Amino acid sequence: MAVKTITITEKAYNKLLNLKKERESFSDLFNRISDEKKGKLWRDHIGILKNNTETIFKTRERYKKIRKDLSESFEIRKNKINRQLKELN
Repeated sequence: MAVKTITITEKAYNKLLNLKKERESFSDLFNRISDEKKGKLWRDHIGILKNNTETIFKTRERYKKIRKDLSESFEIRKNKINRQLKELN
């Protein structure tokens, strides 16, 4: 595994040290902070839609419409290409 050395101020080091969990390496800390910043902690999203059937229904209907619109658009483009190919023959 490749490693990199970085230079930080004492103040930054102390802040990171306070964030670091027991038995957590600084590499693990940086990865955890990065994942949190990007919203990658799946456990933060558990139950976000629990007991919210209205939101679930609206989301499902929105995706159904998107799929329908995409399918119609695909059919139109497919038919246009088929007509152009027939004209070439």
